Amino acid sequence: MLRVPRYDGDSILNLSNSILRVFGLPVKYSSLRREIHSKIQNERVLLILLDGVVYDRYVEACESSEELRLLYRDTYKIDTVFPSTTPTVLTTLSLAVPPIHHGIIGTVLYIRELGLLVNTLNVTLHAKHEERDYLTKFGFDLTRITGRETTIFEELRDSYVRALALIPKGLKGGISRLIYRGAELQEYSSMSEAVIEALNFLDSLDRGLAYIYNPSPDDVAHKRGVNTEHYLETIVDTLRSIVRIIDRKRPRSTTVIITTDHGHVETRENDYIDLSKYRNMISKLCAPPYGESRASILLAIESLEDDEDVNSLLDVGFQLYTMRDIVDMGLLGKSNIINDTVLGNYMLISLSNRCLRYSYNMVEHEKEPLRSMHGSVLPQEIEIPLTILNLY
Repeated sequence: MLRVPRYDGDSILNLSNSILRVFGLPVKYSSLRREIHSKIQNERVLLILLDGVVYDRYVEACESSEELRLLYRDTYKIDTVFPSTTPTVLTTLSLAVPPIHHGIIGTVLYIRELGLLVNTLNVTLHAKHEERDYLTKFGFDLTRITGRETTIFEELRDSYVRALALIPKGLKGGISRLIYRGAELQEYSSMSEAVIEALNFLDSLDRGLAYIYNPSPDDVAHKRGVNTEHYLETIVDTLRSIVRIIDRKRPRSTTVIITTDHGHVETRENDYIDLSKYRNMISKLCAPPYGESRASILLAIESLEDDEDVNSLLDVGFQLYTMRDIVDMGLLGKSNIINDTVLGNYMLISLSNRCLRYSYNMVEHEKEPLRSMHGSVLPQEIEIPLTILNLY
Protein backbone atom coordinates (compact mmCIF):
# COMPACT_ATOMS: atom_id res chain seq x y z
CA MET A 1 0.00 0.00 0.00
CA LEU A 2 1.36 3.40 -0.96
CA ARG A 3 2.10 6.04 1.67
CA VAL A 4 -0.32 8.85 0.77
CA PRO A 5 0.77 12.29 2.03
CA ARG A 6 -1.36 13.65 4.88
CA TYR A 7 -3.04 16.44 2.94
CA ASP A 8 -5.72 16.86 5.63
CA GLY A 9 -3.66 19.05 7.98
CA ASP A 10 -0.11 17.72 8.17
CA SER A 11 1.45 18.69 4.85
CA ILE A 12 3.30 21.53 3.20
CA LEU A 13 0.12 22.20 1.21
CA ASN A 14 -1.64 22.95 4.49
CA LEU A 15 1.23 25.20 5.56
CA SER A 16 0.70 27.36 2.48
CA ASN A 17 -2.97 27.75 3.35
CA SER A 18 -2.17 28.46 7.00
CA ILE A 19 -0.08 31.42 5.83
CA LEU A 20 -3.09 32.76 3.94
CA ARG A 21 -5.27 32.22 7.00
CA VAL A 22 -2.85 34.00 9.36
CA PHE A 23 -3.18 37.12 7.22
CA GLY A 24 -6.97 36.88 7.24
CA LEU A 25 -7.26 35.70 3.62
CA PRO A 26 -9.51 32.92 2.28
CA VAL A 27 -7.83 29.51 2.12
CA LYS A 28 -7.84 27.43 -1.05
CA TYR A 29 -7.44 24.11 0.76
CA SER A 30 -7.42 23.10 4.42
CA SER A 31 -4.82 24.75 6.65
CA LEU A 32 -2.54 22.99 9.14
CA ARG A 33 -4.31 21.13 11.92
CA ARG A 34 -5.20 23.37 14.86
CA GLU A 35 -2.30 22.40 17.13
CA ILE A 36 0.28 23.40 14.52
CA HIS A 37 -1.57 26.32 12.93
CA SER A 38 -2.01 28.01 16.33
CA LYS A 39 1.78 28.23 16.66
CA ILE A 40 1.93 30.86 13.89
CA GLN A 41 1.19 33.82 16.11
CA ASN A 42 2.42 36.88 14.21
CA GLU A 43 1.62 38.74 11.02
CA ARG A 44 5.30 39.17 10.31
CA VAL A 45 6.37 35.79 8.93
CA LEU A 46 9.81 34.61 7.81
CA LEU A 47 9.46 31.38 5.84
CA ILE A 48 12.73 29.56 5.09
CA LEU A 49 12.73 26.56 2.77
CA LEU A 50 15.90 24.45 2.78
CA ASP A 51 15.83 22.17 -0.26
CA GLY A 52 16.23 18.42 0.24
CA VAL A 53 16.46 17.94 4.02
CA VAL A 54 15.81 14.46 5.41
CA TYR A 55 13.77 14.67 8.63
CA ASP A 56 16.07 12.43 10.70
CA ARG A 57 19.17 14.34 9.58
CA TYR A 58 17.48 17.63 10.44
CA VAL A 59 16.81 16.34 13.96
CA GLU A 60 20.41 15.14 14.20
CA ALA A 61 21.60 18.61 13.15
CA CYS A 62 19.36 20.26 15.78
CA GLU A 63 20.74 17.99 18.48
CA SER A 64 24.36 18.67 17.53
CA SER A 65 24.70 21.80 19.67
CA GLU A 66 22.94 23.72 22.41
CA GLU A 67 22.22 26.70 20.18
CA LEU A 68 20.26 24.53 17.73
CA ARG A 69 18.46 22.39 20.30
CA LEU A 70 15.70 24.99 20.67
CA LEU A 71 14.74 24.37 17.04
CA TYR A 72 13.90 20.72 17.69
CA ARG A 73 11.69 21.68 20.63
CA ASP A 74 9.44 23.54 18.17
CA THR A 75 9.64 21.04 15.29
CA TYR A 76 6.81 18.91 13.88
CA LYS A 77 6.96 16.05 11.41
CA ILE A 78 4.72 16.78 8.45
CA ASP A 79 4.53 15.47 4.88
CA THR A 80 5.47 16.92 1.55
CA VAL A 81 3.37 16.25 -1.55
CA PHE A 82 3.66 13.63 -4.28
CA PRO A 83 5.74 13.50 -6.38
CA SER A 84 8.30 14.51 -3.74
CA THR A 85 10.31 16.75 -6.04
CA THR A 86 11.19 20.45 -6.04
CA PRO A 87 9.05 21.88 -8.89
CA THR A 88 5.96 20.04 -7.64
CA VAL A 89 6.44 21.11 -4.02
CA LEU A 90 7.40 24.73 -4.72
CA THR A 91 4.42 25.14 -7.04
CA THR A 92 2.13 23.66 -4.38
CA LEU A 93 3.55 25.98 -1.73
CA SER A 94 3.15 28.99 -3.99
CA LEU A 95 -0.32 28.30 -5.40
CA ALA A 96 -1.75 26.68 -2.24
CA VAL A 97 -3.51 23.98 -4.28
CA PRO A 98 -2.57 20.27 -4.62
CA PRO A 99 -0.59 18.81 -7.54
CA ILE A 100 -3.71 17.27 -9.10
CA HIS A 101 -5.03 20.83 -9.45
CA HIS A 102 -1.95 22.74 -10.65
CA GLY A 103 -0.49 20.00 -12.85
CA ILE A 104 3.25 20.45 -12.21
CA ILE A 105 3.73 16.80 -11.30
CA GLY A 106 7.41 16.35 -12.05
CA THR A 107 10.63 17.92 -13.22
CA VAL A 108 10.10 16.73 -16.80
CA LEU A 109 6.65 16.94 -18.35
CA TYR A 110 5.34 16.01 -21.77
CA ILE A 111 3.41 18.95 -23.22
CA ARG A 112 1.07 17.44 -25.75
CA GLU A 113 0.25 20.68 -27.55
CA LEU A 114 3.98 21.14 -28.23
CA GLY A 115 4.84 17.48 -28.64
CA LEU A 116 7.88 18.13 -26.45
CA LEU A 117 9.42 17.18 -23.12
CA VAL A 118 9.83 20.32 -21.03
CA ASN A 119 12.09 20.79 -18.01
CA THR A 120 9.83 22.66 -15.58
CA LEU A 121 12.63 24.03 -13.40
CA ASN A 122 14.42 25.79 -16.25
CA VAL A 123 11.58 26.04 -18.81
CA THR A 124 13.75 24.53 -21.52
CA LEU A 125 13.54 21.53 -23.81
CA HIS A 126 14.55 18.58 -21.68
CA ALA A 127 17.92 16.95 -22.43
CA LYS A 128 19.04 19.95 -24.46
CA HIS A 129 21.57 22.41 -23.19
CA GLU A 130 19.87 25.68 -23.95
CA GLU A 131 20.05 28.51 -21.46
CA ARG A 132 17.41 28.89 -18.78
CA ASP A 133 14.09 30.21 -20.15
CA TYR A 134 14.79 29.03 -23.70
CA LEU A 135 11.10 28.25 -24.25
CA THR A 136 9.99 31.51 -22.63
CA LYS A 137 11.52 33.36 -25.58
CA PHE A 138 9.05 31.56 -27.81
CA GLY A 139 6.03 32.48 -25.71
CA PHE A 140 5.75 29.36 -23.55
CA ASP A 141 5.30 29.68 -19.81
CA LEU A 142 4.13 27.30 -17.13
CA THR A 143 0.73 28.96 -16.78
CA ARG A 144 -0.10 26.96 -19.92
CA ILE A 145 -0.19 24.04 -17.47
CA THR A 146 -1.35 25.64 -14.22
CA GLY A 147 -3.84 28.13 -15.63
CA ARG A 148 -4.19 31.50 -13.98
CA GLU A 149 -4.18 30.20 -10.41
CA THR A 150 -3.01 33.01 -8.12
CA THR A 151 0.04 32.65 -5.89
CA ILE A 152 -0.06 33.34 -2.16
CA PHE A 153 2.16 36.34 -2.90
CA GLU A 154 -0.45 37.76 -5.29
CA GLU A 155 -3.18 37.14 -2.74
CA LEU A 156 -1.16 39.06 -0.14
CA ARG A 157 -0.32 41.90 -2.52
CA ASP A 158 -3.97 42.32 -3.47
CA SER A 159 -4.73 42.70 0.25
CA TYR A 160 -1.96 45.33 0.65
CA VAL A 161 0.44 42.96 2.42
CA ARG A 162 3.97 43.08 1.07
CA ALA A 163 5.93 39.89 0.37
CA LEU A 164 9.62 39.49 -0.38
CA ALA A 165 11.11 36.36 -2.00
CA LEU A 166 14.87 35.84 -1.71
CA ILE A 167 16.52 33.32 -4.05
CA PRO A 168 20.15 32.52 -4.95
CA LYS A 169 21.76 34.41 -7.81
CA GLY A 170 20.95 32.91 -11.19
CA LEU A 171 17.52 31.51 -10.32
CA LYS A 172 15.32 34.44 -11.33
CA GLY A 173 14.09 32.80 -14.52
CA GLY A 174 12.54 29.40 -15.16
CA ILE A 175 9.91 28.26 -12.70
CA SER A 176 10.58 31.36 -10.57
CA ARG A 177 8.51 33.36 -13.06
CA LEU A 178 5.51 31.28 -12.01
CA ILE A 179 5.95 30.63 -8.31
CA TYR A 180 7.08 34.08 -7.14
CA ARG A 181 4.50 36.14 -9.00
CA GLY A 182 3.30 38.94 -6.73
CA ALA A 183 6.42 38.98 -4.54
CA GLU A 184 9.24 41.49 -4.55
CA LEU A 185 12.01 39.28 -5.91
CA GLN A 186 15.62 39.66 -4.78
CA GLU A 187 18.73 37.54 -5.35
CA TYR A 188 21.30 36.81 -2.66
CA SER A 189 24.90 35.55 -2.50
CA SER A 190 24.96 33.94 0.95
CA MET A 191 22.45 32.60 3.46
CA SER A 192 23.53 35.19 6.01
CA GLU A 193 22.80 37.96 3.54
CA ALA A 194 19.36 36.50 2.82
CA VAL A 195 18.36 36.22 6.49
CA ILE A 196 19.53 39.77 7.24
CA GLU A 197 17.64 41.17 4.23
CA ALA A 198 14.50 39.24 5.18
CA LEU A 199 14.53 40.43 8.80
CA ASN A 200 15.24 44.04 7.81
CA PHE A 201 12.32 43.86 5.39
CA LEU A 202 9.93 42.52 8.04
CA ASP A 203 11.15 44.96 10.66
CA SER A 204 10.06 47.85 8.43
CA LEU A 205 6.48 46.55 8.28
CA ASP A 206 3.55 45.97 10.57
CA ARG A 207 2.67 42.81 8.63
CA GLY A 208 4.37 40.98 5.81
CA LEU A 209 5.90 37.76 4.51
CA ALA A 210 9.57 37.15 3.71
CA TYR A 211 10.48 33.89 1.98
CA ILE A 212 13.96 32.43 1.53
CA TYR A 213 14.76 29.49 -0.74
CA ASN A 214 18.10 27.73 -0.15
CA PRO A 215 19.11 24.82 -2.46
CA SER A 216 22.40 23.89 -0.74
CA PRO A 217 21.38 20.73 1.21
CA ASP A 218 19.84 19.19 -1.92
CA ASP A 219 22.93 19.93 -4.01
CA VAL A 220 25.19 18.23 -1.45
CA ALA A 221 22.80 15.28 -1.01
CA HIS A 222 22.76 14.49 -4.73
CA LYS A 223 26.54 14.78 -5.01
CA ARG A 224 27.67 13.17 -1.74
CA GLY A 225 24.68 11.26 -0.36
CA VAL A 226 22.61 11.93 2.74
CA ASN A 227 24.55 9.62 5.06
CA THR A 228 27.72 11.72 4.87
CA GLU A 229 29.24 14.34 7.13
CA HIS A 230 29.22 16.75 4.16
CA TYR A 231 25.43 16.66 4.11
CA LEU A 232 24.96 16.91 7.88
CA GLU A 233 27.41 19.79 8.23
CA THR A 234 25.66 21.68 5.41
CA ILE A 235 22.42 21.52 7.40
CA VAL A 236 24.17 22.40 10.68
CA ASP A 237 26.01 25.39 9.17
CA THR A 238 22.85 26.72 7.55
CA LEU A 239 20.80 26.44 10.74
CA ARG A 240 23.55 28.04 12.81
CA SER A 241 23.67 30.97 10.42
CA ILE A 242 19.92 31.46 10.78
CA VAL A 243 19.88 31.13 14.57
CA ARG A 244 22.87 33.41 15.17
CA ILE A 245 21.48 36.24 13.04
CA ILE A 246 18.07 35.95 14.69
CA ASP A 247 19.69 35.95 18.13
CA ARG A 248 21.75 39.03 17.29
CA LYS A 249 18.99 41.04 15.61
CA ARG A 250 16.19 39.93 17.95
CA PRO A 251 13.37 40.81 15.54
CA ARG A 252 10.09 41.98 17.09
CA SER A 253 6.80 40.10 16.82
CA THR A 254 7.98 37.72 14.10
CA THR A 255 7.22 34.07 13.40
CA VAL A 256 10.08 32.12 11.83
CA ILE A 257 9.12 28.97 9.92
CA ILE A 258 11.78 26.53 8.68
CA THR A 259 10.89 23.60 6.45
CA THR A 260 11.98 21.69 3.34
CA ASP A 261 10.45 20.49 0.10
CA HIS A 262 11.35 16.77 0.27
CA GLY A 263 13.72 14.24 1.76
CA HIS A 264 16.05 11.77 0.03
CA VAL A 265 16.89 8.09 -0.21
CA GLU A 266 20.49 6.95 -0.55
CA THR A 267 21.28 5.41 -3.94
CA ARG A 268 24.16 3.36 -5.33
CA GLU A 269 25.20 2.86 -8.92
CA ASN A 270 23.47 -0.53 -9.14
CA ASP A 271 20.19 1.04 -7.97
CA TYR A 272 19.83 2.68 -11.39
CA ILE A 273 17.91 0.75 -14.04
CA ASP A 274 18.41 1.68 -17.69
CA LEU A 275 14.86 1.91 -18.97
CA SER A 276 15.95 2.17 -22.61
CA LYS A 277 16.79 -1.56 -22.47
CA TYR A 278 13.14 -2.41 -21.88
CA ARG A 279 12.31 -2.16 -25.55
CA ASN A 280 9.02 -4.03 -25.48
CA MET A 281 7.53 -1.60 -22.98
CA ILE A 282 9.06 1.45 -24.67
CA SER A 283 7.52 0.40 -27.99
CA LYS A 284 4.09 0.78 -26.41
CA LEU A 285 4.64 4.42 -25.45
CA CYS A 286 3.81 7.45 -27.59
CA ALA A 287 6.26 9.64 -25.65
CA PRO A 288 9.44 8.90 -23.69
CA PRO A 289 8.97 8.27 -19.95
CA TYR A 290 8.73 11.57 -18.04
CA GLY A 291 8.12 12.92 -14.56
CA GLU A 292 10.71 11.58 -12.09
CA SER A 293 13.17 8.71 -12.04
CA ARG A 294 11.36 7.31 -8.97
CA ALA A 295 7.86 8.16 -10.19
CA SER A 296 7.83 7.87 -13.96
CA ILE A 297 4.78 8.79 -16.01
CA LEU A 298 4.02 6.59 -19.00
CA LEU A 299 1.82 7.67 -21.90
CA ALA A 300 0.96 4.32 -23.46
CA ILE A 301 -0.94 3.47 -26.61
CA GLU A 302 -1.90 0.02 -25.30
CA SER A 303 -2.24 -1.80 -22.00
CA LEU A 304 0.90 -2.33 -19.93
CA GLU A 305 -0.60 -4.56 -17.24
CA ASP A 306 0.70 -7.81 -18.72
CA ASP A 307 3.82 -6.43 -20.38
CA GLU A 308 6.84 -8.67 -19.73
CA ASP A 309 9.17 -5.69 -19.22
CA VAL A 310 6.83 -4.14 -16.67
CA ASN A 311 6.60 -7.46 -14.83
CA SER A 312 10.37 -7.63 -14.57
CA LEU A 313 10.43 -4.11 -13.11
CA LEU A 314 7.85 -5.17 -10.53
CA ASP A 315 10.29 -7.85 -9.42
CA VAL A 316 12.98 -5.27 -8.57
CA GLY A 317 11.01 -2.85 -6.43
CA PHE A 318 8.62 -0.93 -8.70
CA GLN A 319 4.85 -0.87 -8.80
CA LEU A 320 2.69 -0.01 -11.80
CA TYR A 321 -0.44 2.06 -11.24
CA THR A 322 -2.97 3.43 -13.65
CA MET A 323 -3.34 7.19 -13.47
CA ARG A 324 -6.95 6.62 -12.40
CA ASP A 325 -5.66 4.65 -9.40
CA ILE A 326 -3.27 7.50 -8.56
CA VAL A 327 -6.08 10.05 -8.68
CA ASP A 328 -8.55 7.88 -6.74
CA MET A 329 -6.03 7.19 -3.97
CA GLY A 330 -5.57 10.92 -3.49
CA LEU A 331 -1.82 10.60 -4.01
CA LEU A 332 -1.81 13.95 -5.83
CA GLY A 333 -4.27 15.48 -3.37
CA LYS A 334 -8.00 16.02 -3.73
CA SER A 335 -9.55 18.74 -5.86
CA ASN A 336 -12.70 19.55 -7.79
CA ILE A 337 -10.35 20.51 -10.63
CA ILE A 338 -8.34 17.66 -12.14
CA ASN A 339 -5.60 19.04 -14.36
CA ASP A 340 -5.13 16.37 -17.03
CA THR A 341 -2.87 18.50 -19.24
CA VAL A 342 0.22 16.41 -18.52
CA LEU A 343 -1.22 13.17 -17.14
CA GLY A 344 -0.23 9.95 -18.83
CA ASN A 345 -2.21 6.78 -18.25
CA TYR A 346 0.29 4.90 -16.05
CA MET A 347 2.89 5.62 -13.39
CA LEU A 348 5.83 3.43 -12.38
CA ILE A 349 6.61 4.16 -8.74
CA SER A 350 9.69 2.95 -6.87
CA LEU A 351 8.98 1.32 -3.52
CA SER A 352 12.68 0.67 -2.88
CA ASN A 353 15.91 2.62 -3.46
CA ARG A 354 15.76 1.84 -7.18
CA CYS A 355 15.58 4.59 -9.83
CA LEU A 356 14.73 4.46 -13.51
CA ARG A 357 17.19 5.98 -15.93
CA TYR A 358 16.19 6.91 -19.46
CA SER A 359 18.84 8.62 -21.58
CA TYR A 360 17.35 11.18 -23.94
CA ASN A 361 20.78 11.85 -25.48
CA MET A 362 24.42 10.68 -25.17
CA VAL A 363 25.35 13.45 -22.73
CA GLU A 364 22.71 12.24 -20.28
CA HIS A 365 23.80 8.65 -20.83
CA GLU A 366 27.32 9.50 -19.67
CA LYS A 367 26.28 11.38 -16.53
CA GLU A 368 27.41 9.95 -13.21
CA PRO A 369 24.58 8.49 -11.12
CA LEU A 370 23.56 10.69 -8.20
CA ARG A 371 24.27 9.53 -4.64
CA SER A 372 20.74 10.13 -3.41
CA MET A 373 17.37 10.65 -5.06
CA HIS A 374 13.75 11.52 -4.29
CA GLY A 375 10.35 11.71 -5.97
CA SER A 376 8.57 8.66 -4.60
CA VAL A 377 6.68 7.85 -1.40
CA LEU A 378 9.14 6.27 1.02
CA PRO A 379 9.08 7.88 4.48
CA GLN A 380 12.60 9.29 3.95
CA GLU A 381 11.28 11.22 0.94
CA ILE A 382 7.82 12.21 2.17
CA GLU A 383 8.33 13.07 5.85
CA ILE A 384 9.77 16.55 6.39
CA PRO A 385 10.48 18.88 9.33
CA LEU A 386 8.44 21.98 10.13
CA THR A 387 9.90 24.31 12.75
CA ILE A 388 7.88 27.27 14.02
CA LEU A 389 9.51 29.88 16.28
CA ASN A 390 7.68 32.90 17.66
CA LEU A 391 9.83 35.92 18.54
CA TYR A 392 8.44 38.73 20.71
